[in-house]
Amino acid sequence: MEDDSLKLTFYSYHGVEKEFDEFLDTYCAQMIVKSANKPNVNPKPQNERVCRFCGNSMNETSFKKVAHLIPEFLGNHCLVSDFECDQCNVKFGDFETNFANWIGVFRTVTGTKGKKNNVPKFITAQETVMAIWNREQEFVDITSTNGIESNFDNGKLVLKYTRPGYIPIKVYKSFLKIALSTIEEKDVVQYQRAFKFISGNDDDKLFKEFAKVICHKLPWQHRTLNPIGLLFKKRDPNVEIPCHFFNLYFLNFIYCFPLPFNEIDIKVGCYNSLSVISPPPLLFTPPDPQSTFHGTVENLSSDSKTKQEETLTVNILPEELLKIMAEAGNPSDAKITQIRFKLNS
Repeated sequence: MEDDSLKLTFYSYHGVEKEFDEFLDTYCAQMIVKSANKPNVNPKPQNERVCRFCGNSMNETSFKKVAHLIPEFLGNHCLVSDFECDQCNVKFGDFETNFANWIGVFRTVTGTKGKKNNVPKFITAQETVMAIWNREQEFVDITSTNGIESNFDNGKLVLKYTRPGYIPIKVYKSFLKIALSTIEEKDVVQYQRAFKFISGNDDDKLFKEFAKVICHKLPWQHRTLNPIGLLFKKRDPNVEIPCHFFNLYFLNFIYCFPLPFNEIDIKVGCYNSLSVISPPPLLFTPPDPQSTFHGTVENLSSDSKTKQEETLTVNILPEELLKIMAEAGNPSDAKITQIRFKLNS
């Protein structure tokens, strides 16, 4: 289906045709931001900048730090903004730390280069699980004192671990900050409640009701090499649904959520009986007809520190799995505590 605004062509999976058509009949893609190889050009001079998050100008704050539209730890090194002050940048750094902990081991096993162009090490509490990326040969070493489950029949290795502690509402604020960084300047005034929320405390009950993110996990062939942000806007401003919807593409995940409390939405009665039209996975290339996806809704409303168990599944050729088990001892009862694999395995 061709998009009327950006002329993008979207694809999705068999079985979601109704949701696909309903969403794209209701929303059009308004803005796409990609982490390119070159910095964005023509930023405003520092003396002309105003922070869209706190409203302070150069006379009240400073703009010396490099502010990324999409966090650098997700692999964005060049897509930066000229409307985020240094004080807000520090505050958002705390959100990003919680976001990184929520993602867990995936940045390491996929070789995602973060700050200083380095792939981070991943270490759990008490060092029960460690993942270290070898930059020169592009493989990852994973060790687990509790062992790594193996299934020779289907060629899978399963690692269970506990994510580092994170505060869910700060993860949501990080998502919302990314989306608010992509809206057009003329729309900023419509989201003052949202800007106040991400800059203020975490106990806003109304926003907590919206602190949910749809997570689509795709087959590995649909991963994005660099993160992409895609902002949608409803075609009819009088329809009682959120004005904007945002998709964040990171590796083989798509994170989707509406932008809450747009002032025009409030005026047309959108929140009297709110309905949300959510997108299925919107792909840039056709999927394999036999492939599928896994979708969940992540509730990020809590302001209490959370440590959640996560599972990493590695598909591996049976002969390679047999070799790993043999190296660990007797293949029939070996306890695998270390694996090494390349990104494409």
